[in-house]
Amino acid sequence: MSLLCDKMKHDKYCKNGDFYTIYNIYYDTKNESVIRMSTSKPYYKEKMRMRTYSLTDEKAPYFLEIKKKINKVVSKRRISLTREEGEYFIKEGKLPEGTTGQKANEIQYYLDTFNVSPNVFLRYERYALFGIEDSSLRVTFDRNILARRDRLSFAEGDGGEYVLPPENYLMEIKFENAMPLWLCKILSEMKIYSSSYSKYGKEYLSHCRKNPRKTL
Repeated sequence: MSLLCDKMKHDKYCKNGDFYTIYNIYYDTKNESVIRMSTSKPYYKEKMRMRTYSLTDEKAPYFLEIKKKINKVVSKRRISLTREEGEYFIKEGKLPEGTTGQKANEIQYYLDTFNVSPNVFLRYERYALFGIEDSSLRVTFDRNILARRDRLSFAEGDGGEYVLPPENYLMEIKFENAMPLWLCKILSEMKIYSSSYSKYGKEYLSHCRKNPRKTL
């Protein structure tokens, strides 16, 4: 990580240059068709999740979003909710009255099309950097990735089973046009090569191995 600091700076959540925790609840159908489709690596896929950055701050917002991926290009449709509105959505599966706008309409369309409900709680600690010269360049390191399939509410607190061994880190690099040469050089010298990885997908495959009757 120190090799990146001359060209990048911390995002707003990295207080004092430290890791921060992200809490997510992923939504799926009863037969988990969303994640089953995703793990088959189709040309187009999408998934819904709720996210927050604090379980203790009553003023911390909840973010409800649909993450879309079209031929490896990722986009998001995100709306911000209050903690009360977020818990209402988790419990009732409905947007709060008065929630309007294009992004809200797309989320509502998704809800009307797919019968989804909370399926997996997933949390991890993140260290995030973005480019000083090119803010679209973003590098993140995730560790202590935990997941659970019960107590599917942020009100239930932290905890779960490791998705990756605790000593492992997951690095993700995002950029709009081309990766800068200085970063290519670092990756080449350290023999770091790209591969496909999904935290929710990894959890699902692990769950299937532990429960052989489930369909991959």
